Amino acid sequence: MNEQISLVSPSIEELPDAVVGVRLDGEVLFWNRAAERIFGIDRKEATGRELVALIGAPDRSAESREKLRQALASGAAAYEDVFRRIDGSRVYADLSVRVVEEAVERHAVICLRDVTEQRYRRQAEALEARFRGLLESAPDAMVIANRDRRILLVNAQTEKLFGYSRGELVGQPVETLVPPRFRDDHPSDRAASAADPRVSGTGEGGESYGLRKDGGEFPVEISLCLVETPEGVVVSSAIRDITERKRAEQKFRDLLESAPDAMVIVDAKGKIALANAQAEKLFGYAREEMIGQPVELLVPPRLREAHQKHRTGYFADPRIRQMGAGIELYGVRKDGIEVPVEISLSPLETDEGVLVSAAIRDITDRKKAEEKFRGLLESAPDAMVIVDAMGNIALTNAQAEKLFGYAREEMIGQPVELLVPPRLRENHEKYRTGYFADPRLRLMGAGIELYGVRKDGVEIPVEISLSPLETDEGVLVSAAIRDITDRRKAEEKFRGLLESAPDAMVIVDASGAITLIN
Repeated sequence: MNEQISLVSPSIEELPDAVVGVRLDGEVLFWNRAAERIFGIDRKEATGRELVALIGAPDRSAESREKLRQALASGAAAYEDVFRRIDGSRVYADLSVRVVEEAVERHAVICLRDVTEQRYRRQAEALEARFRGLLESAPDAMVIANRDRRILLVNAQTEKLFGYSRGELVGQPVETLVPPRFRDDHPSDRAASAADPRVSGTGEGGESYGLRKDGGEFPVEISLCLVETPEGVVVSSAIRDITERKRAEQKFRDLLESAPDAMVIVDAKGKIALANAQAEKLFGYAREEMIGQPVELLVPPRLREAHQKHRTGYFADPRIRQMGAGIELYGVRKDGIEVPVEISLSPLETDEGVLVSAAIRDITDRKKAEEKFRGLLESAPDAMVIVDAMGNIALTNAQAEKLFGYAREEMIGQPVELLVPPRLRENHEKYRTGYFADPRLRLMGAGIELYGVRKDGVEIPVEISLSPLETDEGVLVSAAIRDITDRRKAEEKFRGLLESAPDAMVIVDASGAITLIN
């Protein structure tokens, strides 16, 4: 640097280095074109301002001010310091300070040579030797940048993903890889990450995008990690292209929206990750109000503690659980109204771990119909047993409890063969299967001799009427069962009288058919 330069010299404007004239109190008197270019501040704005307040790095202002004070006091000095541009990026500079006498007053001429690129190059070379092997073995694009947001190191995956050679990227701002529409927010995002030295994924809850050399944007997931090195703190970014995942997610979302039931996807922490329009309609929340909230938001307060335990247990052993599992469940709407629901659970294996898909169906109308049906069932004079297609008892009435000696809780969910004598069960299963293959009304008194068995093992003669019931869950069969023990006794007595008659006896029914002869 030319230490003899004066503020009145016209050659100042031609120098590649920043030349700044200051009073001995640090106020700027002169600011050349190179200073405007390096710091992004025009001379009108700079003149009259205190130099360190104008371009000092916020974290080093006190130190920079003290160095300048000492240089001005000694009359001449040369040292390195860190400053900032108008955009906030850092400038590393070699300074030469010399106090000169002019006609009016003493002032100082400060020459600042920008050595930022050289410093970045040295930093990159040091990191290259330390991290190159590790970076190249990584499956993701890896970008290491310094605190000034300048790229120091990239791997081959980065070149492949973004379309730049590493020579084109090293020394460039990381915003080179960020679409212009996100660049205003990007420095502040990174500043927040740098202030909190922990690994973080910017793809969690917010959408991130990368920008290729050809201008194409693509969705990415980014994990940031601060690394302490002898050259200072650097930020390591692992960048993953999630284009295919996004497509799969969109397809999944489309399927979710086309589902007839409310669909809620829950993560391992019990937080709602996705919900469809049917869920909004059922629960009264906008999906933005549900996503990220504990799934217990949709569970009545009185059931939440128990639900958390059930949820934890389910994630410990996730498996498909179909609707109609015999559990009485309730949801709660945003307005606080509880609704009876039926829920089908399915585990989903994803890159982020196991999620659970819950298909939720409002069964309010069905419950009302069931209550009405139960009322009719309880008013029936005969024992009533409703059987599903698997042959399990779905409903019974008080008359069935009285007839068979079981409480209804002991019957519901059990095979209907519980009420059939052991000697007849094998054949009964075949008859039952055949009936479900061609279900039709079969009235009592069809001429078949049938028996039931009580809880105490006593067999009883019965008469059974069968009726198929069409439901949302498929065909059920209603069996009306009548105990005909007394009738059998009467018939036996009547047969005895018939056989003791001296004449031929023929019994004819109302249609003229012979029903009994002796």
